[in-house]
Amino acid sequence: MEQIRDWSEEEDYDAIIEVLPELKIPGQFYEAVLCLAYAYLNQGFYRDAEEWLRKVESQGCKSGVWNYRLAVALMHQMRLEEALPYAERAVTVEADYPWGWLVYSKLLYGGQRTEEALEAAKKGLALMPGDEEFTSLIEDISNGLSFFEVTGVEEDDGKIENGEEKAGTFCGSVLLDSTSFDVNKVMADLKSEWGIEPSDKPEDMASDDTSANESCRLKYSPHPELTAYSPEYQNISD
Repeated sequence: MEQIRDWSEEEDYDAIIEVLPELKIPGQFYEAVLCLAYAYLNQGFYRDAEEWLRKVESQGCKSGVWNYRLAVALMHQMRLEEALPYAERAVTVEADYPWGWLVYSKLLYGGQRTEEALEAAKKGLALMPGDEEFTSLIEDISNGLSFFEVTGVEEDDGKIENGEEKAGTFCGSVLLDSTSFDVNKVMADLKSEWGIEPSDKPEDMASDDTSANESCRLKYSPHPELTAYSPEYQNISD
């Protein structure tokens, strides 16, 4: 287990995943999953963290740490109502675990239960006197900042499209070695080799308008020094 803890600190997720099936003792598997979830949460892989934590729910449901980490994973997916019971359970089963109070306070604030959120944050601060996270949380809540400002959760973290997380903006370019090229062939290659299928027709690609409701737009333009094909792929469905 010491090696697994080291891998967690080093954010070597693959190493932990590789040894998980070999951990026959339930307690070892459980602790390894907690380490993996911790690493995922710190890297912003909230769905992965949730998926692994669910695998040990029967063991973790009475743990403040397990409930806290699942609540964090759900909160960052903007599943606030679903996350709140886990945060509440975290401070119920392990009242002296300060970080349970941290996420519980944030979720209460997200539910517009400001006074309860302040009280929860103060209980956490009592366990961690002078801790900056708790003092900042209390100050931010008292100043009436938005949920997103208070928690650091991105406003579109929980957006889902067709059952999958929406991708962010992605731009790419392809520099060709010739000033002549076949746009239709390039588009066909993008589809067959990269799975990219722009919704625009070649004759419509010169427009900069991104108000349409397509999921992908492709544009091309001459390079200032060398005529080049420069497609830009933009996720424009917010």
